[in-house]
Amino acid sequence: IEAAANAVAVEPNTLYEYSIWAKASVDSARINFTVGNPSFQEAGRTNYYFDGTGWQNIRFIFNSGNNDM
Repeated sequence: IEAAANAVAVEPNTLYEYSIWAKASVDSARINFTVGNPSFQEAGRTNYYFDGTGWQNIRFIFNSGNNDM
């Protein structure tokens, strides 16, 4: 399931945080975060494995590059 694929303007060399609340239907389910540019060059990627099936706050922190805007 893709939660969002919306363009968001960023400032060069800036730290950003993406945070969501999610709930898994099974223990050890995995969620993937990928941040990139319109040319599909990835700026960051991470996986998160759920600990249980309750609601959990998931944070993905990344730094934009020199040429990202």
